[in-house]
Amino acid sequence: MAKNEKHWRVGAYLRLSKEDETSGTSLSIDNQKAVILDYLEENPLQFTLAETYIDDGISGVTAERPAFKQLINDVKSGLINCVITKDTSRFTRSVSDAEHYVNTVFPTHGVRFIALGSPSIDSYEDPESVEGMQFHFENYFNEYYVKMTSKKIRKVFEVKQKKGEFIGSYAPYGYAKDPANKNKLIVDDEAGEIVRKIFDMFVYDKLSLRAVALRLNDVGVLPPQEYKSAKGVTPNGYAAKIPSWHYGTVKVILGNEKYCGHMVQGKLKNISCKVKKAKRQAPEDWVVVRNTHEPIISEDLFQKAQTLLERPSRSTRSGEKSMYSSFVYCGNCDHVLSRKLDQKNSKY
Repeated sequence: MAKNEKHWRVGAYLRLSKEDETSGTSLSIDNQKAVILDYLEENPLQFTLAETYIDDGISGVTAERPAFKQLINDVKSGLINCVITKDTSRFTRSVSDAEHYVNTVFPTHGVRFIALGSPSIDSYEDPESVEGMQFHFENYFNEYYVKMTSKKIRKVFEVKQKKGEFIGSYAPYGYAKDPANKNKLIVDDEAGEIVRKIFDMFVYDKLSLRAVALRLNDVGVLPPQEYKSAKGVTPNGYAAKIPSWHYGTVKVILGNEKYCGHMVQGKLKNISCKVKKAKRQAPEDWVVVRNTHEPIISEDLFQKAQTLLERPSRSTRSGEKSMYSSFVYCGNCDHVLSRKLDQKNSKY
């Protein structure tokens, strides 16, 4: 069979990251699809579109993309024997991934790789196009672009943080983003009232973290994630199998200084643009701007909660803190005493 008579089962790969969205329609998913379909229609005897893979809103620096991983699985299973993308940056923005998949994985499984950009890449018709300096240089440029974009975005975020503007994707429980200014927080009356009750139960009713969570569950209060999902502000309609409050959730709320009306950000910092893990920063490196939005609780109530949080938890079986919690010490070693349940006799 002549070289150009081979028929190819095509997997069309489309990708758009959040950063790419600002570049206009030329990189849009619809545009990428149109470019690939036009190419296939010009060569109907060579190609059959077997599957389309779309990663929307995901960076190309990682291979941990759902559609990309499915594409690679289908390559290895033999479902497709040709991968077509609008250009190399849509396929990946990682030098190592480009080299690994295009020059190792695909040849191993007899898969053709085509990038329709300028210059075009075709590992079957023009093997040197994936072996020459142009391909390597283009991959380095794709990765460098991500680094520079990430650096610019980081600078913009730093400026916004110092101005006391909120830069998170979602407002903390108890607040909502101002419709007129997404960088400003406004009180969500319904959730804000729950935040007040949490502080009151912990500080004034002397309930433990676990007891507060149990009481919220008993009266049917939706946990933060489920509440946001019900309001339509979280992606993919997130919902836990068994929605419930946990002591850890209560603790996070009690330790959040934003409820006093102060903007506290920069607690976490990404390790790099290629490693999507964040490292916790020292308190002195946090960005704190005071009195940026309406408080839900008073400064005094917040500080009382912090004092109680610093004490070791000493609760009874009912979940309520003992009136002697953290106040009774051993006369010999000076350590704080706590009551312990005798499992055998079921007594304290």
